[in-house]
Amino acid sequence: MGSITRTFANSISANGVTAVAPGTVAPEDTTTGTLGIPAVTSDPPGPGLNPGDIWIRTDLSSNQLKGWLAVNGSFSALPDSPYPAFGGAATGTAGAGAMICRYGGHPRVGGENGARGYDHQSFDNTTWTQETDFPYANSGCFLHGTQSDGVAGGGHGNPAGPALPIPGQPTLTRTAISYEWNGTTWGSSASLNEARSGMDGTHSPSASDAFVAGGWIGPSSAKVQLYNGTSWSDLGSDMPYAVQNQGTTGPSTDHIVYGGYAGGAIASSISWNGSSWSAEPSLNSARTELASSSIGSGSGTAFALAGNPGASNGNSSEVWNGTSWNTDATNPAADGTNAGGRSFGGVGATDATSGIIAGFNDGTAKVSRFNGPGFGVVNLN
Repeated sequence: MGSITRTFANSISANGVTAVAPGTVAPEDTTTGTLGIPAVTSDPPGPGLNPGDIWIRTDLSSNQLKGWLAVNGSFSALPDSPYPAFGGAATGTAGAGAMICRYGGHPRVGGENGARGYDHQSFDNTTWTQETDFPYANSGCFLHGTQSDGVAGGGHGNPAGPALPIPGQPTLTRTAISYEWNGTTWGSSASLNEARSGMDGTHSPSASDAFVAGGWIGPSSAKVQLYNGTSWSDLGSDMPYAVQNQGTTGPSTDHIVYGGYAGGAIASSISWNGSSWSAEPSLNSARTELASSSIGSGSGTAFALAGNPGASNGNSSEVWNGTSWNTDATNPAADGTNAGGRSFGGVGATDATSGIIAGFNDGTAKVSRFNGPGFGVVNLN
């Protein structure tokens, strides 16, 4: 086959795109013709399109070439939370989320790193509502399930309550307590099989299928605990590495673990398919203290926002599409070097690509909605 000595030029007209060879092409490669791109006077509707579809708008002066291609998500501002606070644990969907035990909670309770809280708030995408307080002041705990059916536990706990010391940290404790939430009240459940903290970035969509990976027991932990709605058990297969303050999301048969702290912020990503662990592509940036959530069914789509104090990527985001992590939109509400925050995300049909982020480490009460990535009309010329 001969070789092309100069590139083709595309001539756009109302009849389509014509490939023209301005240079010389070997005879067997010489082709000139129309590629059959539709000529239209308005953009086709999104539901009728497939990724990669392109068309020409002949009603525009430049005969504009357009396509239906992947686009990044975006952030938009939502009503502030009732007061500045950060950290805590969160769960639920973008339209029905819940947060508990944020630093700076009101009423304040003395503890490490300032104040721990036992506040419990719900958010419906418009209004914040004070719910029944968590039973004790806490931080570093988890909250899984939904706004009306959850399970929470672990964390530093109230020093006056049942707790174990953390080696090398005389002012810190870790607890194995867990509580169930029925939409109205908190009730005791079986204790965790390992007391630990640093689990506030973990997420499971169901309180009766909770997957709590890693955490802080002095060093980081590689163990995974499961809750079936009645009792806690050990997964029986430790993670490939120990980690704390990481992001996780998905049910117990389709779970992804990413980022976190293991002697420093890491970019590693692993998944559990119900029987074994697999290495996944790494995040584009090492991230810890993650604001993270599922924005899709299972672990098929996940969202991660950095929250590492002092990190230069503190307001950037990444999205997991089931195969790779892709850098996405920047959150204008977050401090670029100290974002923090916690997120709850959409796992339902109406908000499957949205996540709510609140409680940034810069001490603001700002709240942002992440409108997830997808496909949109893109100008190609």
